[in-house]
Amino acid sequence: MKDDALSDDDRAPLATAPHRVGPFDITQDRDSLILRFEDRGEVTMRGCLFFACLGVFVLMLGLLALIEAASAPAQTLTAHNPSNPAQLLGPTENHFGILWGIGVVGVVIGVPLYNRSLYHSSLIYTFRRSDDVLLRGSYRITRLRQIEYLTIRESQDPDDRYIYILDIVYGDGRHLEMHRGYEEREIMNLANEISAFTARRVIWRDT
Repeated sequence: MKDDALSDDDRAPLATAPHRVGPFDITQDRDSLILRFEDRGEVTMRGCLFFACLGVFVLMLGLLALIEAASAPAQTLTAHNPSNPAQLLGPTENHFGILWGIGVVGVVIGVPLYNRSLYHSSLIYTFRRSDDVLLRGSYRITRLRQIEYLTIRESQDPDDRYIYILDIVYGDGRHLEMHRGYEEREIMNLANEISAFTARRVIWRDT
């Protein structure tokens, strides 16, 4: 039977050192438990592919700009002097040069913006006692007092490998899937972290 509210006796220690359970970085103090899933592989792979293609494109533009300047006719060699940045990047003198310059500026601006988007794309669960709330990012899932219990389900993937799924059951039997993985111990440790903070039991279920 779940409690209607969390009492002082249910509270976890004042704080724990930041640590990692599976893919989650976990921080905890007296008021909150925060689980941050930093490794968003789909975002990272897309970003790496994009910047690799952009890097090749910028490199090719730079080489074409130098070739264009070096192959200029003798009578216009001064105007296309590769050692003169103003001529190398002049939009009317060297079309490849100006495109190369724009590409370099794009990379310089794009890399910090991408790193910022990676940080904000992190999956963050926040359990906070002062607000009596469970958040997924900035979206409120439920009140802590409405969490009924946690479940661990054992299933199989298409290759017949066992996979373990951690759910939070709240409200009128609604489920929030917290994480799934192939390591049983990892899922159990994550469930124990949440269970200790919320004072809710963990139940094993067959699918």
